Parts: sequence; structure tokens; C-alpha cells
Amino acid sequence: MSNGGAQIIRGFALGRGRVDVCVLYAGKAYPLELKIASSKARVEGLEQLERYMTGCGASEGRLVIFDRDQSKGWEDKITWATDKLPKGGTAHIVGC
Repeated sequence: MSNGGAQIIRGFALGRGRVDVCVLYAGKAYPLELKIASSKARVEGLEQLERYMTGCGASEGRLVIFDRDQSKGWEDKITWATDKLPKGGTAHIVGC
């Protein structure tokens, strides 16, 4: 799929894994890892995202964690955080 000069790829193969979504724009790759909220989603998601970032040479990536708990309101689900990864990249973590 193309959008404004960007190419959006689902299930993009990187090394031995597959990043959920990868946006290719202006010669750079922007990997996105998608997770359903669980006790391990953040830790596992960041580990996967860092591998994908290394595989495509990206310095930044996004981890999106979907919270399906219907007892929570959007004001509790929508979050944004930025973490430095062990290999030096930056991960933006979006809760929704």
C-alpha cells in the first residue's frame, strides 16, 4: 500500500522474524510492533521491536499495545512513552 510517497508493508520479513507493520519512507524504515495488552506485552514487544529495528537499520520504532478491557475508559487506555533500548535505539510506546 502506498500513501503520500510512503510504502506500508504488513508482515515485513526481517531476519528470522516478521515485523507487524513497516513504513518505508524517504529511504528509511519505521517498524511497528502490535500487541494485545498482557503482563508480558511491553517486555516482549520491546525485545521484538529492537530486533526488527536492528534488522532494518532503524534508530526508532513504535510499539502499539491495544487494551481491550471494556471497564477502562479511553483516558486510561491512551498513553505515550519513550524508552531508550539497550542497543541505543528509541522506542515509542503507544497504549490504546
